Amino acid sequence: MTRRRGLRPTALALVLLALGRPASAADRQIRPFIGVTFGGRTTLVDLENAADKHHAMIGVTTAILGDIVGIDIDLARGPGFFESGDSHLVLQSSVTTLMGNFVLAAPRHLTEYTLRPYLVGGLGLMRVNELDYFGVLQVADSFLAYDIGGGAIGFVTNRVGVCWDVRRFRNVVRSGQTRGVSVDTERLSYWRASMGLAIRY
Repeated sequence: MTRRRGLRPTALALVLLALGRPASAADRQIRPFIGVTFGGRTTLVDLENAADKHHAMIGVTTAILGDIVGIDIDLARGPGFFESGDSHLVLQSSVTTLMGNFVLAAPRHLTEYTLRPYLVGGLGLMRVNELDYFGVLQVADSFLAYDIGGGAIGFVTNRVGVCWDVRRFRNVVRSGQTRGVSVDTERLSYWRASMGLAIRY
């Protein structure tokens, strides 16, 4: 029993060390954003050759940043990802990602009144949906995925600021079958550039 009680302060100390500052002083943020994809590549069914085109994305990131180290959760959705708007072979499509990341940021006490750059990387899920006109080459699957990138945050007031972010997303390649569509490897990767609000709470 004494040993268990002794483990609790140790675990708490490790969490505080990871955040780099006391929990009460951690920088908690929510960042709604809009973005655009580019540089897409895929081996999935892409009837309109649209994966490498620019596609709008919307999403939100919530983050807890210590003086240097932090974490964030990033949710984004890109409707029409496999649609180019010309041939109409795809009726609807989307890519949705939910990622959990570690963040390495410039020290807060040095960047309080300037842009605060950061690096980010982590793992999560990538959900891909595609419904073609003929209904024979549908894709509806979820993949383990990772992202890596960086950005910068600048606060105009103590509570509100702006953020810029560039991340690369890629699913973990696997061999298999996607809802009846056989492929040798199922691969999807793309870059996302985004801009949004940064709100401290």
